[in-house]
Amino acid sequence: MARIARSHQPDVLVVGELATQQEAAAAVSITRSCNVLLVAAAPASSLRMLLQDSMLCHLVGCERLERGGMQRALPCPFSIAVELLGKDM
Repeated sequence: MARIARSHQPDVLVVGELATQQEAAAAVSITRSCNVLLVAAAPASSLRMLLQDSMLCHLVGCERLERGGMQRALPCPFSIAVELLGKDM
């Protein structure tokens, strides 16, 4: 992903799903180093579940602490987050 963003210099990079810690780290790195707008989905049933996922919570700029808490680690790589809810929620 990072190699594509650097060599082709797109304005927007669309990723279907960021499911692993490596994919999420690459996405964060790309937004910071290549000045690319990133549009991506994360496999979580809610924003709360995303925050509780220690591998993906840094997508919203958070870091899980060993004692169970959470802190703002870095600026969020996304300028907006959208949570889609179904009718039954």
